[in-house]
Amino acid sequence: MGATAIFDGPVKTFIYPDLMMRVRFDDPRLTRLMWYRLNSKSTRQYFRENATGTAGNMPKISGKTLKNMVVAIPPAEMWDAVLAFLENAFARADRMEAEAAHARALIDRLEAALLARAFRGELVPQDPADEPASALLARIRATRAAAPKARRGRKAKENA
Repeated sequence: MGATAIFDGPVKTFIYPDLMMRVRFDDPRLTRLMWYRLNSKSTRQYFRENATGTAGNMPKISGKTLKNMVVAIPPAEMWDAVLAFLENAFARADRMEAEAAHARALIDRLEAALLARAFRGELVPQDPADEPASALLARIRATRAAAPKARRGRKAKENA
């Protein structure tokens, strides 16, 4: 529900839709701090719990709900340090997410290569005394051909 964004574009070059709210702060650092806060799990939960509207798929957040939200703001002299901490943490998380995606791709390739080697018989040393697959398949075909065919259709009724 809801998405937050920071718009840094030119003034008076956009139109706000009726379901959008605009919040302004004098200091761009406070804008970024609030953006982090508004995207937090606890704030999104607060909005879900306080949303109104009759349509379940279109909950609405009122200006009053936004104004009643309690936000702890650190002292202004700490804003730079808090922002640096948050931005470093999110940059680390982004890097870890990219590394995890890369690792998943490598695992998929490794799995495919492993299966290919397994089907070529390259995973373990082969015993020359083992029957070749072609001979095994020929033996299975011969066994199936010699087996009596099962009758199809309904079984005869037994008289008791």
